[in-house]
Amino acid sequence: MSWGCATRKADKSAKTALLRQRFVAVAQFRAHLQTIDGSTLLFFRDTATSLAIGAEALLEIAFDNSEDTWVVRAKVVVRAEGQGLWLSKHTSGSR
Repeated sequence: MSWGCATRKADKSAKTALLRQRFVAVAQFRAHLQTIDGSTLLFFRDTATSLAIGAEALLEIAFDNSEDTWVVRAKVVVRAEGQGLWLSKHTSGSR
């Protein structure tokens, strides 16, 4: 797994980014999640996204087989230059 190159930390005054990712079904979404050190990670593939490490985002997750959508707060933890971002949603009591 390539973690890409790190860039500068996000400016705390920056606005929260709005991102959207679509999956065929919830099962496909779950298959894309990685849990490391109490955080759940999801790779957001987008070559044009320029968010810095530490930037906050609201991620809308939609499904082809359902009208359901989920919105989660996430943070950029790693940039894979030219490929996308690893987003983290802490799973052990942190907001």
